[in-house]
Amino acid sequence: MRRLATFKEWQWFNKPDEISAVECALEGWSNVGVDTLECLECQVKLKHPEFAIDDIKRAHKLPKCLNQTKSAYTFPVHTIPELVASVQNRFRLLLEIQDAIPKLQNPLDLTPYKSTIITHPPEKIPNSVYSACANLSLYGWEPLVIKESTKTTPRCYYLKCHLCHRQVNLTKYSRLEQQEAVPVDTASSSTPSTKAATPAPSSATTHAFNAHDEHRWYCPWILHNLSSGDEAGWKQSRDALDSTLSSATNTEQQASPKNSLSSGSPLLLKRRLTASSVASGGSPIRGGSGASGGGERDFSHVQAARASFKHLFSE
Repeated sequence: MRRLATFKEWQWFNKPDEISAVECALEGWSNVGVDTLECLECQVKLKHPEFAIDDIKRAHKLPKCLNQTKSAYTFPVHTIPELVASVQNRFRLLLEIQDAIPKLQNPLDLTPYKSTIITHPPEKIPNSVYSACANLSLYGWEPLVIKESTKTTPRCYYLKCHLCHRQVNLTKYSRLEQQEAVPVDTASSSTPSTKAATPAPSSATTHAFNAHDEHRWYCPWILHNLSSGDEAGWKQSRDALDSTLSSATNTEQQASPKNSLSSGSPLLLKRRLTASSVASGGSPIRGGSGASGGGERDFSHVQAARASFKHLFSE
């Protein structure tokens, strides 16, 4: 992944699949300049198009370079709490640049996860802002400020992916329309607020941002790894949100007073009738040895209990 991070679109552009950024990185090459590869172990350099395609496999000088471990480019292993925390953190950072957030193409409906994703700030967030920031966070996008605002130029906002190293200039996309102002408290954040001084979108910026397709094709956020069976990163994050939401729902249901015996429940009524019968001088079935005489059976309380049960279940 360190080698893959060196490949920039303006330095290694429109190459055949056999020498794509992924293939070259797997074979031990880094992108050190325009159309230039270098092995940082044996110091061999290749300049495109002067080398043959097979040279990326045989041009190394050291045996250890020829036997590189070609590990699959997969989504990093995380626990469920770690995945949820990362979604929450990216969402919080994206809120800080909400004035620059673009419109999205075909966003997922993440409304059920609202209570899980939003941890800060506590103020109400418009649905349009929540949907956009939650979708971008789920797909691994983080905010990036390339150039701070000056007297003559506005601040320049980007979205970045730390796995495929894609950086997208947000001025190319239509701005998200907000119906109301949203107070965002960033006092507790280590990142300075970047809400002010956002440039107005030009008339040419009429297309929406696709949170899925803007990743590079090999990005683990969108790529299902067939060799390992790992799901794409955004699906793993959504599953983590599902699991957390289910756990929270089960905990609330267990703590709910509905699970305790209500005053009108048949079981509690039976207990009360039994206790009342015993207290009146006998067992639930037999009467006392008093006025009813000589231990004769008295089923009047049993008939009353049956009538009560029948009345309860007929409602």
